[in-house]
Amino acid sequence: MYVDTSAFTKLIVEEAESVSLAHFFDETRAELVMSRLTYTEFYCMIKRRAIKPENWESMARQSFNQIKVFPVQESDYLEAAASEWHLRGADAIHLAAALRLGCDAMAVFDAELAEAARARGLEVPSF
Repeated sequence: MYVDTSAFTKLIVEEAESVSLAHFFDETRAELVMSRLTYTEFYCMIKRRAIKPENWESMARQSFNQIKVFPVQESDYLEAAASEWHLRGADAIHLAAALRLGCDAMAVFDAELAEAARARGLEVPSF
C-alpha cells in the first residue's frame, strides 16, 4: 500500500484520523511503501507548522525505517505532467509513483487524489 504525505503525517502528528489510520495499518499488516517525496513534504510541513521536534522526531525516524522508501524517478515526473488527473503537482507524482511501484492500494486523505487513484484502479480505504 502506497502511503502519501497526508497519511504519513497522521501516523506521526496527532490529527483527527490518526488513531483509525494506525488501527487500520495494524489490522491489515499491509506492506507500506512511499516515495522520497513524502520525506521532503513531511519535513516542510513540520517546519511550516512549527511543531517542536520532541513531539515527532523519534516517531518519524522509526516510521521511516518501517516503511519502504523509494526514490522518485524521471518517469514519475513525466507521467504526472502528462496525466489527465487535474491534481496538484506533488499529488500527481505520488500517484505516478504508486502506479509505477505496482501498488494495489493507496492511503490518502486528499479527495481529489483519492478519486484519481480509484479511477486508475487503486483501492483507497476509508479510515
